[in-house]
Amino acid sequence: MSSSADSSTTSIDPTRTQTLRERYSSRLRGGYGAINAQLRKDISERDVFGLDENGNEQLAVPTNPPNAGGNFDPEPLAVSGDTRLSRQVEAFITWLHRQQRRGVLGPISRQYNSWLVEAYNRGVTQAGTDLRQLGVEPADVPSSRRNQTIDEATARHYTNLEGVIGAVETETSKELNEALIAGVAAYLLLRRLTDRIKKIGKTRASTHAHSAVVRTYNEGLLDRYEASGVQRVGAEIELEVSDPSRLSPEDTTSSSRESKREKIVRWLTAGDLKVCPECRALQGRTWPISEIRAGKAPLPVRDTHYRCRCRLVPDIRDATTMPRTYDKRR
Repeated sequence: MSSSADSSTTSIDPTRTQTLRERYSSRLRGGYGAINAQLRKDISERDVFGLDENGNEQLAVPTNPPNAGGNFDPEPLAVSGDTRLSRQVEAFITWLHRQQRRGVLGPISRQYNSWLVEAYNRGVTQAGTDLRQLGVEPADVPSSRRNQTIDEATARHYTNLEGVIGAVETETSKELNEALIAGVAAYLLLRRLTDRIKKIGKTRASTHAHSAVVRTYNEGLLDRYEASGVQRVGAEIELEVSDPSRLSPEDTTSSSRESKREKIVRWLTAGDLKVCPECRALQGRTWPISEIRAGKAPLPVRDTHYRCRCRLVPDIRDATTMPRTYDKRR
């Protein structure tokens, strides 16, 4: 691939899940945006902490578009400025915890996440397309495998979001406690709290949403490849190749060897200048699905990085042509 931006370099999202990722990320960000908007009313306008005597400069907090939080309407913050500091902090964290549960985790649960179900189904569908292009009739994924994969993905992602919620509460509690002790102006308190909610809550939740969609999509691919017994020797497919000249002759020539074959997948990156060095180094290499399952070979997101955009594609080549095993310690 050319190292400079030219006509041979095309920005590609191999997973084709950008819209899904953005919809889900927007839903989570909207929940936090609604919480920040409510804090603006409660601290800057209602002055629930009784800080008016220290000045109440208006802080420009971006207004969230209608339904940015998915019709989530936060409760007003019930804090009395004439109670002791520890009670104020406790009341705020209790309120914040409830709003995060309602506004961020509200539409999902540890058992169900519609966005991840859609990501998995898209992966299964794309795997069918991949296999048909190779002349292989795809098999259905057993329901037990499908349910297990989706359940594990959903629970894992929910746990990650719970971690985000805990981090937001820890950081905002610290900021609130320090600000009240110092007696800062209301607008400064608002700035501190909304900054933590935005940078920790919005940013991390969005990152987890993006990563969960991509990883679950790839797990859907993997499940169907495996269920279909990908053992046909034929041309390796690169559905998104920005610079076909990079393919070597052995990559485009079918093999007629009839020795023992193994289910193999090939790594496919986004093929643009945004690809990180870690993922670019993996492009063109192959591994048995069994090694990916065992954690000895890479799976996008799990073994790369958050916000990875890579996906797996089937490579039906003789097992003897397989490159060395991926080493996660590298």
